[in-house]
Amino acid sequence: MEIPIREVKIGMFVHLDLRWWKHPFLRSSFLLRSDKEIEQLKKYRVKSIKYDPEKSFLDGSASGAILSANNIPAQETASPNLQDVDPEIEATTAKKKMRIQFLHERRKSLVKREQEYRTACSQVSSIIKTFEVDKESGIASARGLLDNVLDNLLQDSETIVHLMNLKDEDSLTYLHSLNVCILSLLLGKDLEVPKTDLSELGMAGLFHDIGKQKIPKKVWMKPPPLTNAEREYLELHPKYGIQMLAGSKNVPQRVLQTIYEHHEKCNGKGYPQRLTADSITRFAKIIAVVDSYDNLTNQSAQGGLFTPHEALSFMYTRLQSELSGDIIIALIKTLGVYPPGTLVELSDGKLGMVIRADRNKSMRPTLILYNGSVPREEAAIIHLAEEEELNIVRSLHPSDVTPKVISYLQPGRMVGFFVGTRTFFPASESGSKA
Repeated sequence: MEIPIREVKIGMFVHLDLRWWKHPFLRSSFLLRSDKEIEQLKKYRVKSIKYDPEKSFLDGSASGAILSANNIPAQETASPNLQDVDPEIEATTAKKKMRIQFLHERRKSLVKREQEYRTACSQVSSIIKTFEVDKESGIASARGLLDNVLDNLLQDSETIVHLMNLKDEDSLTYLHSLNVCILSLLLGKDLEVPKTDLSELGMAGLFHDIGKQKIPKKVWMKPPPLTNAEREYLELHPKYGIQMLAGSKNVPQRVLQTIYEHHEKCNGKGYPQRLTADSITRFAKIIAVVDSYDNLTNQSAQGGLFTPHEALSFMYTRLQSELSGDIIIALIKTLGVYPPGTLVELSDGKLGMVIRADRNKSMRPTLILYNGSVPREEAAIIHLAEEEELNIVRSLHPSDVTPKVISYLQPGRMVGFFVGTRTFFPASESGSKA
């Protein structure tokens, strides 16, 4: 419904036919809550404006009559629609342009990182194949790959891009090995594992499933349930792994022990030794947690896939008796309750993708919003920490949305992870600090 601008009143849910960065409001559709907002609208000299009667808080019996202020959703602070950091429209517009430019640069970075990730995956494939004919050369190549990962991790830990959504069955084992390696290093760094020890943790992550090379692919790629014979065969892969790596002067003992124990469970129901929590090494517990996370989110051979949020929730509520509860919590703190890259539906029905996980407000991440009428280069970015009336209703699988939405929100095939908050936006724009 369209009305003259002079008839706009508090309580109307309005829509602006302006590009997001050309007006001083955080969203183009919102509920008017103050005279200040109406004054801002009138500055644009538009003759009319669209509003949605069904979403408005007006008295239907008398056109234009406003219900009691008590009927409008309560706000603890000033209206969230206007950006009060700077009252001047020009300053607000400049900030929005800054966000758009940042998003543009981040997209370019994601594409670059995706290329690097694919290259690293190819290197893992080459390492495994080289290892089969020349163990020491394969291990030396692995150390080179680990050095590159460690350098990127330690120098850019606040904007690490973790690309983990390829589903190429032919490369599944290599992607999984790389994901576990990178995630274990990311988590290990947050757990304050000494830098000198991180390379051993990363090597254990990279080679944790090397023993599967001794088992027919049809067994370890088979969706559950396995027969008893298949399960017993598969459970030999930690033993095969250390046998393949043993004897190399370039593989530390702790790496071998971590690989051998990474399927042990804290409740004593793991394999191959049925160890309990007190007997399992810390590195093995780390690998077990990130291995489970990647299996839940990316390993289609494991059954139904989880969204990143669902995987973390499942691990926290269902797997703490099996895995280290402390390390599961640490992983949630590292990635966020809604890890960046998670597709979500908001309480107003809009769709978005998490692009920053705030470790201090893990339920209120930063999102890029889908709006098919706006070019994706100008897509709105919102901080849920500043949007008290908006909440995440649920996380979504890529299959829950159209390819058009995926293409709009995600520049590559893979899900991007930005971990950290300090350098994402200028401090004056951030809802909180890390």
